[in-house]
Amino acid sequence: MVYKWYRLYQINWYTAKKEGFMLVETEQYTYQKIAEDLKQKITVSKFAGNRLPSERTLAREYSLNRMTIRKALDILEKEEKIFKLGPRGTFIGKEPLDAIETKQKTIGFVLANREIFDEHPSLKQARISVVVAGYLLYPDPIENEFNRVLVDSVGYGRCATEYLATLGHRRIALINGPSYQKFLNVHYGYLKAITDAGIAYNEDLVFRCEKDALADGYRIARTIIDTVRPTAIVAANDRLALGALHACAEKGLTVPGDISIIGVGDFDDSRISNPPLTTIGIDREALAKSALDLLYGLLRHGQRSSPQTCAAPFRLIERRSCNKIA
Repeated sequence: MVYKWYRLYQINWYTAKKEGFMLVETEQYTYQKIAEDLKQKITVSKFAGNRLPSERTLAREYSLNRMTIRKALDILEKEEKIFKLGPRGTFIGKEPLDAIETKQKTIGFVLANREIFDEHPSLKQARISVVVAGYLLYPDPIENEFNRVLVDSVGYGRCATEYLATLGHRRIALINGPSYQKFLNVHYGYLKAITDAGIAYNEDLVFRCEKDALADGYRIARTIIDTVRPTAIVAANDRLALGALHACAEKGLTVPGDISIIGVGDFDDSRISNPPLTTIGIDREALAKSALDLLYGLLRHGQRSSPQTCAAPFRLIERRSCNKIA
């Protein structure tokens, strides 16, 4: 055992014996030697791409466990021989300043209402990076003071209505949600579309729900069928549209034979409804990516002179709940 230990680590046997040391192979000594060996390899540019192999690879090469390798790497990191960039790997050299500045950041998510912005004026200060997703419940100039990502609810309200108009519908009803900013925008988009199509605005065809749930769409659609009897319905979201589908089935109307229905959101249930719901699909992944891109830019470069607003894309998804009017 002593001979093997001597060969592996090249310890001066005479000095160790004279001083009365017990020659025991310890983990501490092992990871220190591994650190020294890695430093020598770094010096002679042993590693390609200015990057160390993974802990798993090093553990396999040295026939040691990953904890020992990690302790060796900690020594090199303290001596600024290497630096770690999370899942990107371990790199050789001193950590760049920009990596140090952005390495540890805290990202918070706040489900905010108008009062949040009033009670926390520090959010407006440059030291706190803020990205607002979506709309406040009601329009307010304060929104323009922050970086924002949103879905153009005017745009998709207009897109849904225009689609029905191109199918020949002239009596197009709107089932809208509560008097919140997003739903006010949908109403505005609806108005723009029927105006562009040369359709006279009829207030009797516009309905607003207290909530935007399936039950609300069902209840309002029953009223619509019993009173104004449109040839098509624009619902401000898929929940309202699915409620309208149920109401039509209960009233003995076929969709899209007797009435066409379009929603917004592309929820899972809209794909398996009977019939599958034509809807406006929103790219939620792009919405999240835009928010993170804006936030990352704020963390790296600070606030620009004026806040940015990014709109997530949306698209028409044609299924089987809409038809050309006969």
